[in-house]
Amino acid sequence: MTGTPVRHFLRLRQVKAMTGLSKTTLYDRIKKGTFPAPVSLGGRSVGWIESEVAAWQDARIDEARPNQPPSQQEDDEPHTRAPELRPHNRPIPAKAPASEAGTARNRTHASLYSA
Repeated sequence: MTGTPVRHFLRLRQVKAMTGLSKTTLYDRIKKGTFPAPVSLGGRSVGWIESEVAAWQDARIDEARPNQPPSQQEDDEPHTRAPELRPHNRPIPAKAPASEAGTARNRTHASLYSA
């Protein structure tokens, strides 16, 4: 079977991550014929052909950058993973004086709003 292209199926979660579109928007665009339709994988499972989704993405890039040759469009941005999101680094509030009555939660809450 030499020469047969390798095809990968994407599940809905992967398609949403790749496109940034919601499930509702994806299915609306499929209905309008502006996004590739999924194929049945058996039972109630469906998947999208990865190359079709990639072609759709390329078409969106071409529409957004009409005056730029396709070869330059791909080289504009490096193909790296998105940085991991990290929680906001806020300072740890100072502990309330021992003289304040209340639970630990109340003491912490009070220290957040005291000057």
